[in-house]
Amino acid sequence: MTYLSDARAQLDKAREFLESARDGYDFDRFNAAASSAVISGINSKDAICLRVDFRTSGALQRGRGRQASGVSAGAPAVIAVDDV
Repeated sequence: MTYLSDARAQLDKAREFLESARDGYDFDRFNAAASSAVISGINSKDAICLRVDFRTSGALQRGRGRQASGVSAGAPAVIAVDDV
């Protein structure tokens, strides 16, 4: 898998958990809704990090981030969800 396909997979998971959170909220399952919302947020963060920085954690994929790709660490990182 490429970084972009990994980012898209994370975004798909985020959308799935967000849908689950909305369903839980609609049926007054607030704990489940909150848990799903948090997981959706984490997956969204992972999608953004993979799209922008080519990694989700420096400890997990050391050396595969911006410095390894030649992108400046100080470069602005602005994307839209549709870019993923």
